[in-house]
Amino acid sequence: MTDSDFFIDDGYCEQGHIAALAGVHGPLDFVYRPMIHADKEAYYEQAKRPGVRPTVAIAHFVAQHLHQWSLSRPIVAAEVERLRPRLLERLFYIVMGEIASDLPGAAKGSDQEASDLKN
Repeated sequence: MTDSDFFIDDGYCEQGHIAALAGVHGPLDFVYRPMIHADKEAYYEQAKRPGVRPTVAIAHFVAQHLHQWSLSRPIVAAEVERLRPRLLERLFYIVMGEIASDLPGAAKGSDQEASDLKN
């Protein structure tokens, strides 16, 4: 284990991957700076302000923490907000440190998973 398993130092970035989910979204590779707890607090404060849509707050914080992605559009909140909902949610939870990134090459999107989404 290394310090990066426990601490997020200034300038620390991670590589992330979200596998394609058949019929829902394509794969996404990205480099991001994980949120520290103060970032999470700032997100929650922004998200609960009157007149702020939750998706706008999510897109703003994700865009701030992304350094690169495998998509052709620029990394700005307006573009992040337009990601397919399931992809945006996974990206947000990975950047937030709530779930792990998929392993590159991990095949997702089985018929069972697509069926589960319909139910």
